Amino acid sequence: VGREFQWKLYGPVHAGVVAGAVSGYGEVRPLLLPELIVKTDVVEVSMTVIPPVAHVSAAVALQLRLRF
Repeated sequence: VGREFQWKLYGPVHAGVVAGAVSGYGEVRPLLLPELIVKTDVVEVSMTVIPPVAHVSAAVALQLRLRF
């Protein structure tokens, strides 16, 4: 569960944060995920850093978003 917030940095580059909750298959904890987004009218590419939670390792995720 989460909500994304974005702020324009320069041109098509935005910084963002996803605020939400994560369980890691244990207790539910609040979480803030920083992200860097490059967006055009049709495509967004997002890079997110996911910190380690409970017994789950940290990760870096890339996401491709298409508008149609």
